[in-house]
Amino acid sequence: MYREAKLNYEAFISTGIFTKELAKSSMVLAKLDLYVRAGILDDTISIYAEEDIQDLENLYEIIPIQEFQPNNMSDIN
Repeated sequence: MYREAKLNYEAFISTGIFTKELAKSSMVLAKLDLYVRAGILDDTISIYAEEDIQDLENLYEIIPIQEFQPNNMSDIN
């Protein structure tokens, strides 16, 4: 689960394309967070509603990506 999520994230970083696979991975990681923080393992960790995936895709679409682009570069030693 984690390895697949990491690969989906790396693909997103290199391409900038938000995929269904990335949305699914984010759902799994959100449920995994419940286990890490509270010790509660959700039996539905790899089950998600298609509506939830669509919601994530819709939320991504409204992010003003250009506002998160750096205006200049900084050199750090």
